[in-house]
Amino acid sequence: MGEGFIFGSSKPSKKHIEAARGAWEASLREIFSLKDRLVVLDEINIATHLGLVHPDRLREMMFLKPRNLHVILSGRNAHPEMKEHASAVFEMREVKHPFHKGIQARRGIEY
Repeated sequence: MGEGFIFGSSKPSKKHIEAARGAWEASLREIFSLKDRLVVLDEINIATHLGLVHPDRLREMMFLKPRNLHVILSGRNAHPEMKEHASAVFEMREVKHPFHKGIQARRGIEY
């Protein structure tokens, strides 16, 4: 739902901010629809780290979500409070990636 990678700028562009807002609103609708038992917010941690989603909103959602709903927050740079309150925290590291062979990021794969 995002606009792809953010390179070289400390301030995300308007299109990234708008895409993040739309993705967050869609995520909340899904989370509170009571349809699912598992929701994955892919790359939400980096979106929070970059200021696209405020950590307070993420924390609020985690405390208000339906009790029987499991939420997975993925991405680097998880907010310290999310790490503290999570039931499990994993860190992954790259061993090999097509990017190093000149293959650009692919929608639906890397983002």
